Amino acid sequence: AAAGAPKKLHRTTYTPLCNDNGGVEADLTITRLADDSFYFVAGGLTCSRDWEWLRAAAARDPIFLQDDNLIMRDVSNEFCVLSVQGPMSRRIVASLMSPNDDRLGGIHFDTTKKIM
Repeated sequence: AAAGAPKKLHRTTYTPLCNDNGGVEADLTITRLADDSFYFVAGGLTCSRDWEWLRAAAARDPIFLQDDNLIMRDVSNEFCVLSVQGPMSRRIVASLMSPNDDRLGGIHFDTTKKIM
């Protein structure tokens, strides 16, 4: 998944989570929140299994083992993700907001923005 991590801030990448044999464990999205902070979103039914797989993979990876600053935190109970996708997505979301609300400005394909 690290190879599929987005390079720019607030960009999201869809990527497979591959095991050591190259098989796909899951699919997920990775969003770069800051230079050193990422937000992973996995499917709801496999979230717990994917979390444990990521923790185990990080624990045995020599690169991560050298980094004393690696912090992984499960925030599944604090956030949810609502994906509205497709060519009508901007129009659909805008119809749910007040006419003067400009929070959709700057959101394009593969861009993430926290709207609360």
